[in-house]
Amino acid sequence: MSPRRLPDRLNLAIARRCPVSCNGCYTFFGRDEPDLDALLASVAVFVRLGVSCVTVSGGDPLTIANLPAFLRGLRSVGATSIKVDTVGVGLSRGIDDAGGPGWQVAELMDAIDFLGIPLDGWSNESVLQFRRGRRSLYSETVALLDTLDRLDGPPRVIVNTVAHRANLPCLDRISLEVRRHRAVCHWNIFQYTPTDQARAGANDRFFVSDEAFAQTALTSGFAAAHAGGAGPRVEFRSATSRLGQYLLVNSDGEAWLPDAAGYTIPLGPVFGAEKSVLERWEDAAATLQKTTPRRTLPVTEQGFAGVA
Repeated sequence: MSPRRLPDRLNLAIARRCPVSCNGCYTFFGRDEPDLDALLASVAVFVRLGVSCVTVSGGDPLTIANLPAFLRGLRSVGATSIKVDTVGVGLSRGIDDAGGPGWQVAELMDAIDFLGIPLDGWSNESVLQFRRGRRSLYSETVALLDTLDRLDGPPRVIVNTVAHRANLPCLDRISLEVRRHRAVCHWNIFQYTPTDQARAGANDRFFVSDEAFAQTALTSGFAAAHAGGAGPRVEFRSATSRLGQYLLVNSDGEAWLPDAAGYTIPLGPVFGAEKSVLERWEDAAATLQKTTPRRTLPVTEQGFAGVA
């Protein structure tokens, strides 16, 4: 018998490396490189148990060897919605000399339903407040979005913005860039969540109170513009609204989810124990949602086509 409640998505946070260093990153990485065959077998079981939406993250999934084949494997075992969350730096090598989509971009987009890309600022300097290691990351991200705009078909790019203390007053400036791209179907604005996996001092530096985040959501003029059909759908995602939504798995197959304070709740290894892990996830998620008040924000907290 399957659990009464299931995760919205199975998040395979299996990439152990990333070209960017984010102070507030979840870094519950495994010790070893992911066993992709074992993960595919596990996903097949989760699909049979009712969890068919999968996100591949990390780290950066573009660092995973033979990623396109793994994504095709996810589809073959029954995944109905596949999303890749990436910084996107590796995709820049797939942009041809004319600025059009190269084989890496096209092959990746053919294998997935949605591509998640971070955009936390409005310039190279402002992005560096949160994401380090690439001094021109903003320019690289914009170039990639320009390339994705040239692809045929409906918009399938999700822009993810971490709203932290330094950029919260300037979300309207990020909005100008988001709205410029036809490839973007959805804009997630995530309240910075303190975590036990963050670097020392990061939680104090980037912390955004519930009140400040909610006030921004209530007063943001760009949100109303987007809601009126002038751009991609906007979703303000408070820290409490995200509790108990996802089941995360690292490269060693260890499952976990964060609690209201950002502490890691371990759920054990998934390989051969998928049903038991889902039952433990259900108990932990139910406890979190019962004990943590959920703040309702305007625009939406309902998700978008099963994607977050």
